[in-house]
Amino acid sequence: MNNVTIEKRIPIPAVSAPHVGRHPGSGCTWPFDKMEPGDSFQTDLKKRRGLELACRAYESNTGVKFVVAKYGDGIRCWRMI
Repeated sequence: MNNVTIEKRIPIPAVSAPHVGRHPGSGCTWPFDKMEPGDSFQTDLKKRRGLELACRAYESNTGVKFVVAKYGDGIRCWRMI
């Protein structure tokens, strides 16, 4: 599992087109199953594509929705519902 810290109340930045993603449940390397609506975590920008694919797969299995966007010098993933 990636070493990331889940955080609360980090606002989603105003961007023209945030990438909305989803993710799978079993064998997941991201902490999606531990996140509540409004939680987020930040990781390296180079992991963006893998994170977005993981988010899409997780949503297709669970209905949970995420937003992934550039944040500072990395990317941040927010759980929406």
